[in-house]
Order: sequence, then C-alpha cells, then structure tokens
Amino acid sequence: MFSGGIRLCRLFGTEILLHPLWFLLLAVFVLPSLLAGQVAAAATITLFLIFLSASVIGHEFAHIFVGRWYGIQTEKVIINFFGGAAMMERIPFGIPESNIGMAGPLFSYVLGVLLSLPFWCGVPHTSFVLDFIYQVGYINLFLGLFNTLPIFPMDGGRILRGVLFHFNRKIVLSTKIVMIVGFCVIPIAFVTLIPPTFFSIIIVGLIIKMCLDEYNMVKMAYKDVSDPNKLDPLRVSQCEALIYVFGPDSKDVVDFIREHTNPEFDRVIIEKISAWRLLDPLDKRKLQIETLHKTMRISLEDAARMSRDIKLPGVGDD
Repeated sequence: MFSGGIRLCRLFGTEILLHPLWFLLLAVFVLPSLLAGQVAAAATITLFLIFLSASVIGHEFAHIFVGRWYGIQTEKVIINFFGGAAMMERIPFGIPESNIGMAGPLFSYVLGVLLSLPFWCGVPHTSFVLDFIYQVGYINLFLGLFNTLPIFPMDGGRILRGVLFHFNRKIVLSTKIVMIVGFCVIPIAFVTLIPPTFFSIIIVGLIIKMCLDEYNMVKMAYKDVSDPNKLDPLRVSQCEALIYVFGPDSKDVVDFIREHTNPEFDRVIIEKISAWRLLDPLDKRKLQIETLHKTMRISLEDAARMSRDIKLPGVGDD
C-alpha cells in the first residue's frame, strides 16, 4: 500500500523515504492552528511531528538490525501518516519473526522511558523544551503499547504469529488465528486508547484492510505442511555451503534464499545463520576452508589459498 516516496537519505545501507501522504498528517494537525492564526502552535506541532517521525525511524531500524542478524536485508524504510514500514526482502516465520517484531516496540518503550524519566522523578515542567521532551517520550510509550497489540500489521500481530507457528508449524493457520484475534481486539483497543474521530476511523479501516491483505497474501503464497520432513535437504546443504563460503549477507545467499523460500526452509537456514554469527573469526575461516575442500573436491591447501580471495564479514586476512 505504501511502496514509494520522497528520498530523504540513506542510513546504515537502507534508503529512508517519506510518503507523500505524510503531508496529509501534517495538514490534519497543523492546518487548524494556521487557520486560527496560531502560528507558534502550528510550528510546535510541525516540530513535534518531525521528532515523532525520527522516533519511528529508530523504531524501524530496531527491526532492521535484528533482521540483519538473521541474514535479512532491508532495502528501504517508508515513513507515512500511519507510522513507518521497514520493507524487508522477506519475513522469516517462527521465533525469528517474533524477535524482529519485538525489537521495534522495545525501542519505543526504552526511548519513552528515558525521555519521561526526569518527570517521573519529580522534575517540574519549567520550560517549553522540557515539556516538549516529555511529550515526545509519552507518545513513544503510546506507540510501543499500540504496536504491541496482537493485530496485523502491528508488531504484536507478528510476535503472536511467530509464537503460534513455532508450535503448530502452519503459517496459514497461524496467520488466520492472528487475524481473528485482531478483529476482536480492534474495537476494544480503539474505544479505550484512541478517541473516535474521523482520522481514527480512517486508521481503523486501513488496519482492517492490511490485516485482510496479510492473510490473503500468505494464503496464496504458502500451503500449510504438516510434515516438516518434506523440507528438501539438498537445498538446505547448498544454501549452508554458500553461507559458510561467502557469508550470510552475500548476494549469492540472499538470492538463493529468495528463490527457495518457504517457512520450513527459512526456519532451518535462519538457525544456521545465527549459529554462524556466533563463531569467532578463526572458526569462520576454518569452516570456509573445509566447505571449499568438500564442495569443490580440492586439497585443503588449495582451499586455504582460495579462501584468501574471498572476503568474509568480520574475518580479516590470515
């Protein structure tokens, strides 16, 4: 739904885009103050929305950094009037999806607590700056809470689906359960957390649409497999060899995973990538040499010479 926008910058290898509908958010909150002649209030609201968008970027990069741990790259982050979206090349299923989903709300909670802590300790609101900091902290706590709700496309929905898939191994069923839970939670959440306004009604409609889109996309792309042994061991061993030789972030590995992705394949490969990242540099180099030796059927000496021409992330030249 939100796939493009105005390029702001490139940060940590990911493009930051601002969707044109962000200016709709700006207009909804700023225009009434301008029409009333309250220029200072309009400027304050604009500044607040800019800081809020910066918080959203931090929230999305929390997802991105955890995703990279699992070998998943993110091409761009899109900031829109609804919040933000990290456009990951793929979404892993199971506990990795839960971990990636939890990272964003945790960032919002931590930032909110840090910015609000002085006032909880009794520091008075004696200036515009202090009050502004408190408001930014408060909205981050709210964003953390809102994103933890078990609703697609919120992070809470992905956290719940990851846990469900971890136990039942059925992605379509897990997605359907989260969708049903979400439809039960939506009315309660918006009655208790957000006052009924025209803007909030639009938000509810968008959430329902994106929730249905998520379920339909998963239903079309995957079929629930009750027997995890149907995983192709040859594809796993091929991808494993690519990881050990070139590293999980290499184009070869990314393209291979994208071509052969399915829930069970993703789960197994993510486990292997996580285990590889925990190795020290010397063990990574040894594993690379052994893999070259076995897959190319060359001597260990030749494999060692070949490995010197292949750069591994975090591994220096021997």
